[in-house]
Amino acid sequence: MYRIQPQAGFSDPFEGYCDQEYEGGGWKQYEAGFGDLRGEFWLGLKKIHELTNVKPHELHIMLEDFDGKIVTALYDRFIVGGPATSYVLSSLGNYTGTAGDSLRKHEGMKFSAFDNDNDKGSHNCAEVYKGAWWYNDCFQSHLNGQYLKGSLTGKNYAMSWDSFRVRLLVDGIARTSNGQKPDFMANLNENGIPNWSVCILPVRCKDILHGQAAFLGLSFGATARSLQGNYRANDDHHRKQTRAHESPPDFNNEANFPRFAEPIPNTTVTIGRDALLACVVENLKGYKVAWVRVDTQTILSIHHNVITQNPRISLTYNDHRSWYLHIREVEENDRGWYMCQVNTDPMRSRKGYLQVVVPPAIVESLTSNDMVVREGTNVTLTCKAKGFPEPYVMWRREDGDEMAIGGENVNVVDGEVLHITKVSRLHMAAYLCVASNGVPPSISKRVQLRVQFPPMLSIPNQLEGAYLGQDVILECHTEAYPASINYWTTERGDMIISDTSRTGDKFETMSRNTGYTKFMQLKIRSVGPADFGSYRCVAKNSLGETDGLIKLDEIPAPTTILTTESLYNNRSKGRKTNKKLDPLMVGDYGVEEWKENGASIRHSPGAFHNGSGAAGRGPFSLTSSVRLLLSNLAALLALLGRINR
Repeated sequence: MYRIQPQAGFSDPFEGYCDQEYEGGGWKQYEAGFGDLRGEFWLGLKKIHELTNVKPHELHIMLEDFDGKIVTALYDRFIVGGPATSYVLSSLGNYTGTAGDSLRKHEGMKFSAFDNDNDKGSHNCAEVYKGAWWYNDCFQSHLNGQYLKGSLTGKNYAMSWDSFRVRLLVDGIARTSNGQKPDFMANLNENGIPNWSVCILPVRCKDILHGQAAFLGLSFGATARSLQGNYRANDDHHRKQTRAHESPPDFNNEANFPRFAEPIPNTTVTIGRDALLACVVENLKGYKVAWVRVDTQTILSIHHNVITQNPRISLTYNDHRSWYLHIREVEENDRGWYMCQVNTDPMRSRKGYLQVVVPPAIVESLTSNDMVVREGTNVTLTCKAKGFPEPYVMWRREDGDEMAIGGENVNVVDGEVLHITKVSRLHMAAYLCVASNGVPPSISKRVQLRVQFPPMLSIPNQLEGAYLGQDVILECHTEAYPASINYWTTERGDMIISDTSRTGDKFETMSRNTGYTKFMQLKIRSVGPADFGSYRCVAKNSLGETDGLIKLDEIPAPTTILTTESLYNNRSKGRKTNKKLDPLMVGDYGVEEWKENGASIRHSPGAFHNGSGAAGRGPFSLTSSVRLLLSNLAALLALLGRINR
C-alpha cells in the first residue's frame, strides 16, 4: 500500500482500499475509491480532484490489445472538479499520442454512476454500459467498461476507446453502437474481442505490465492482466466471468520463469553525451520486458515499443535476450535509477543508476568582476561555480606571485571568497578564480584588482655633477594609480618641452612604465654654464600631486694621461728590439681612449658615470669625482715608476 499526500489544506495523507467488496459500482464507491493498489483499483473521485487541483497534472493513457499493439494518449492539463460539480471533467489540455483523441467528447461532462445519472443521454448510460464514467451522449471512450474475453452470447459492452477499438460485441462479433461491423475488424484477434491494458495518471506511472499496478501517483480504470485476463469489474457477474479465464503462474517451477543474466551496471556519463543501459534476460519466453524511470515513475518502453514522449530515448534489442535503453545527449534531469522489469507475477526487476556529471562553470551573476578600490580599504572577491560533483574553488595571482593575506604570504587561497584587509598597491594584480571537480575541463575567471593612490616620488641621486660640454641624464621614479601626468621644469618654473623630431635638441625627456611605476629621465646635451642649477620632476593624478628637486653642479674636467703604448714607443724610439709589452705594465688599469690635440688619451672606467654607477650616462657626483682623481693620480705614478725601471 502507498500513502499519498496531495497538499496542505486538503485531506490528510491517504491509502487506497484493499480488496473491498462493493455493490454495483455506485456513486459512493466511485467517490471513495476501491480495489487494491497492488493490483487493479479506482483511486476515488475525491482524491483525483484533490491531486489535480494542487498543481498541473497530465493524463497518460496506455492501451494494449490482444495482438500486442500498444497505443498511448497524453493530455497535458488534466483537472477534475469537486463534489459540488459532480466531479466534472474540467480540463484535458492538449492531446498527443497514437491512440486518438477519444476522450475529447467527454470534456466538461459530470461523472455519472448507475445511481447518479448526470449524462446527456435519454437513458442512464452508466447502467446500460455497466460502468461509471464521464458520459456525454453516451461516449466515445469508456475505460470502466467490462473486460471481456472468450466466446460470448448476447450484447456485451467492453472497455472502449473508439479511435482504437470497438465498444459493442454482439454474439462475439464486434459492432459499432448502431450494430454495424467496424471497418477495422482486421485488427481484432480470432475471437473478435479486444484486450486492454490501461494506465491513466496525472504525472507518471511505474508498472502496468501484467496487472502490477505499483502506482505512486493517480491511477484509475482497469489495469488488466493482459496475458491472463484478470480484471475485477464492478458487478458480481463480471467478476465470476473474469475468474473463469485466469491462468495462475506456476511458482513451484523456477525454470519456467525468466531470469536476469547479469546486473544492470551503474553508468557515469558527462552531460551532453549519449548513455546506454543494458538489460540481459534469459529464458524470456512469452514474457515482456519494460524499462521504467524509478524516481519519476515514468514508463519508458514496453517490449518492442517506446512509450515515453521523450524524443531522446530509444530502444534496441537482439536475440530476445538483450534490451538496450539509449538516452541521447543526456541532461541533468536524466540522473537517477532505471529499472528493467519482466512481467512475471510477481514482477521481477533489476535497477541501474545513471550518473550524469557536469563540468564546472562560473556563475557570472554571483562572481566578482574587475574592481577599483582605494588603498587602505578592505576588499572581498567572490567566485561561485556550479557543476556536478560540486566544484572545488581556489584563488591565485595570474603572475604566480605570492599574496599577502592575513599577515602571511601564500600562493593559493582555498574557497569561494578571497578577503584582503587594508589593501595596498602591492595587491594590485590580476587574480584567477579556478574551479574544478574532476570532470574536464577546469574553468577560471580573471578578475583585475586595481588600487588607487596618489603619486609618490623617489630620486636616485638628488645631486649630480657634470663638466662643460658633457651630456648628462637626470632620473626620477614615480608611483601612482590612476596613472600620473609627469613632466620636468627648470628652477625658474619653466616646463621643459622635448621635441624628439629634432635631432640634437638641448633637452630630451624619456619615460618608461612598469605597472603603476614610471621611470622619468631628462637628458641635457652638451652642458653649458647656463644649464647648471635645479631641475624639478612633477607627477599629478586625480588623487594628488608630488614633486622632487635634482641639483646639477659643475665639476672640473677629468685628468688625462698618456697611453702606455705611446710612452713605451717614445722610450723605444731608435732601438731595435722584439721585446713584447709586458702585460703587467698595464696591470688592472683599464683605460678609455680619446683624442686631444692629436694625442691619444685614455681614462679609467667610470670617469664619466654618475653616482648610480650606470655606464654611459656621463655625469657623476662630487664624491665620485674625488675618488676618480685619486685613482688617476695613482695610476700615473705607477706607470711612471715602471717606465723608469
